[in-house]
Amino acid sequence: MAIPSLFILGAQEKDAQAAAEAARHLGFSVTAAEYEPTTLDAIERSGAPVVMADLAALPGGGEVLCRQLARLARPVLLLALVANSAQAASALNAGATVCLTHPLSPSWLAAQLSSLLRLSRAKENAWSAEAPVTIRGLRIDPGRCEASTGDCTIPLTPTEFRILACLARSPGIVISGRDLAEEALDLRLPEQEAMELLKVHVYRLRQKLGHSGMEPRVLRNVRGFGYMLERRAHAVKSARAAVAAVSVPASQRRSA
Repeated sequence: MAIPSLFILGAQEKDAQAAAEAARHLGFSVTAAEYEPTTLDAIERSGAPVVMADLAALPGGGEVLCRQLARLARPVLLLALVANSAQAASALNAGATVCLTHPLSPSWLAAQLSSLLRLSRAKENAWSAEAPVTIRGLRIDPGRCEASTGDCTIPLTPTEFRILACLARSPGIVISGRDLAEEALDLRLPEQEAMELLKVHVYRLRQKLGHSGMEPRVLRNVRGFGYMLERRAHAVKSARAAVAAVSVPASQRRSA
């Protein structure tokens, strides 16, 4: 099993030492770095599940990096060092997991890390224990992290699968963008930002569902409310009929 790692970004010497002590106490390896234009790539290459960043040392107060980390396909727990409550609110809205203040206590930070990791693992275990669900021929298997139609496995990314699995828990029920981003991606974002982030993944999901023979619109965007998995086949057929009716010339419709 790979050793988990903590990526420390731009922290003051005392804070970096405290974080390193806490991380090593939990069996983490530690990487410390200053901010550079290539920092996001370095974090991705490191594979670190946890990043601790001193936002005061980052351009624009670190909000841009928070948003960039929130959009990574591989979820990252972001511990943001902040100076005040206003900065904490901005960081959390931008995607930070928790906010910390100076000076850091190694024992307190270790307890925070342990708590976050327990929650993360509990969620992963809960997902893997769920029974497979089949909706209109689409089978979602949380234990195998796999979606399929018939004997064909659909090649989904981890992010795409989590979104699909979350919607499959409540077929026919609309889930807001904010709730879907938090449940599937562990991101706390305002509704509009969540929908902007999700629509790219949903677009790709629909493409892959279509290529596998599924009706892409089984994954519906309910404008102004969120997303849902449509379990009623007639709903899609009705939509097709409505489109077909609109495309028929008026003269033909009258003669019919």
